[in-house]
Amino acid sequence: MNNKAAITRTELEQRERKYGNSLVVSGIAVIFFGFWSVLKIIEEIAIGKVDFFEMLDLADEEDIGIRVFMTVFFVLLTLAVIFLHYRVGRAAILVGRGKKKKFFYLLFAISLLLLTVVSFPTYINPEAVDQDDVTIAAFFVDVAYCLALLDMVVSSFLIWRARKQLREG
Repeated sequence: MNNKAAITRTELEQRERKYGNSLVVSGIAVIFFGFWSVLKIIEEIAIGKVDFFEMLDLADEEDIGIRVFMTVFFVLLTLAVIFLHYRVGRAAILVGRGKKKKFFYLLFAISLLLLTVVSFPTYINPEAVDQDDVTIAAFFVDVAYCLALLDMVVSSFLIWRARKQLREG
């Protein structure tokens, strides 16, 4: 006798809806976290924790052209970050709603997850004297971001498997 109980078509459809809803929520979260990551950088520059030109090693540079170029580059990089998060989140939403079948966005989602996990040691830097509430909050937001990305990746594989079983059955 088979230990695995046969999964009915209704149960597979319920799982597909569940994973689809999870993908939609994760996609929305990734879009919002994209804006969060940009706001976090802008906040650090605006409050004065980070001097933009000092960070780029241009504090003593008197050539205004280089400063303008780097500022424009920073703005373009910021827009690229927002665009990447939007595309990954939007693709997950479309897959979750059944309007898209390709899972190419997972490569970017996994890359974003790895980059965020690799950046965690910066929060636990013993040389940083000003471990304030904003740093602690940013850490927890980044943990939530990682959980949303992880949920997106897992839900993508599960919905792909459920849809495959529905096609076969």
